[in-house]
Amino acid sequence: MPSFTDRELLRAQILGGIVLGVSILMGITGAACLQFKVGLPEYIIGLRNTGWSLLILSCIWISLATWKRLVR
Repeated sequence: MPSFTDRELLRAQILGGIVLGVSILMGITGAACLQFKVGLPEYIIGLRNTGWSLLILSCIWISLATWKRLVR
């Protein structure tokens, strides 16, 4: 089992927060473009779905890093 320093876990939380912000931006942009019919639907649906998938992954990433920091 690897052991992480507090600094590495804090860095993981910060990067997870950055990815969380980018994924929300991607999801909202894709949803707005679909609503206003801007761009090709195939690409916009891909943008929206990628944003929401990254949102779920970044939430898991942040929660695991936070949990690991709290357990120490």
